[in-house]
Amino acid sequence: MDDAPRPSTSSIASTRIVDVLVPVALNQAYSYRVPRGMELKAGDVVGVPLGAREVLAVVWAENANPDPRLHNRLKDVSEKLDVPPLRSELRSLVDWLSTASLVLCTRVTTASW
Repeated sequence: MDDAPRPSTSSIASTRIVDVLVPVALNQAYSYRVPRGMELKAGDVVGVPLGAREVLAVVWAENANPDPRLHNRLKDVSEKLDVPPLRSELRSLVDWLSTASLVLCTRVTTASW
């Protein structure tokens, strides 16, 4: 029998999780834990671990319902950079461009030649 302590559901639920956009070619955000005492909001520029390296990322949204299967795999946001956050208009443009690009790529790859 495994005697290792398991996090309680309440401790998982009380941990703040944010979704961040990292500089990789994927159409999804990555989820990270917010360390105690760090205040983050959408648009904040942060440093996060990604594999063996540290990268800059942008907080995209609060994740109120993180996948409970990932709780032991989530990493902490390393730092919040002292720069102005990305404005909501710019984040909306990025969302629109990513959707438009995905639609365009889909049309190109499914076009009959």
